[in-house]
Amino acid sequence: MAPAGGNVIASFEADANAVGGQTALVLASGFLTPDDDQIGEAFGALLVLADGKTTLLPAVYTRIDEFSDMPQQFELEQNYPNPFNPTTIIWFAVPETGVTKLEVYNMLGQRVEVLVNEIKQAGVHEAVFDASNLSTGTYLYRLNAGNFIKTEKMILIK
Repeated sequence: MAPAGGNVIASFEADANAVGGQTALVLASGFLTPDDDQIGEAFGALLVLADGKTTLLPAVYTRIDEFSDMPQQFELEQNYPNPFNPTTIIWFAVPETGVTKLEVYNMLGQRVEVLVNEIKQAGVHEAVFDASNLSTGTYLYRLNAGNFIKTEKMILIK
């Protein structure tokens, strides 16, 4: 994928065996620079099979050094919407590939959800938090990546 007239910034790949001989369509959507639209989805590619099944294709960044909007520092943004019911989106940025954890805690300090616990590529990412099974209240979410740790507050109203 590349902006019009620009250099390739990311490629996407999928296991072709998963298609099983079906016709497939790949759709690209989202914002290359999520900061331009805080309520929009980050850029991604979606594989749609003839039977209606969909799969989000993982991005494999090929030329990060040419993507001027690649984050230069770790960031954890305020969730949107906030307050929320029952889902919200949390955006975070990691400037280098590495182990990334994003966890949600109640006000007693008990972990109620692990949203991310994996190696993330450098870039801007989002996680959807579904609090359908939780009570109204204030919750904390914490990003731990590299030597970076930051916590933010969010409010669930049912």
